[in-house]
Amino acid sequence: AEVKQIAAEKGATLPQIAVAWAMAQGPRNGVGLFPIPGVKTRAHLEENIKAASIALTEADLARIEKVAPPTAVAGTRYPAGQMKRVNI
Repeated sequence: AEVKQIAAEKGATLPQIAVAWAMAQGPRNGVGLFPIPGVKTRAHLEENIKAASIALTEADLARIEKVAPPTAVAGTRYPAGQMKRVNI
């Protein structure tokens, strides 16, 4: 609900906020980072491109991290059987 509220305040969609959040991680951590989300339609591509114009403030980022802290995500990306095929 908090992230939906931020999206509404920014006139953005939830996917746009997710992409904007990922883009904000690079400058905050001193690394170059630009997310490349997968899309199935041109409309989704255009929606993701608009995320580059969304400016999340430190207060916005703190609100997001309060409800979804980076440490809340853990584990491998794929099940063990599929992990064997990664980086072959």
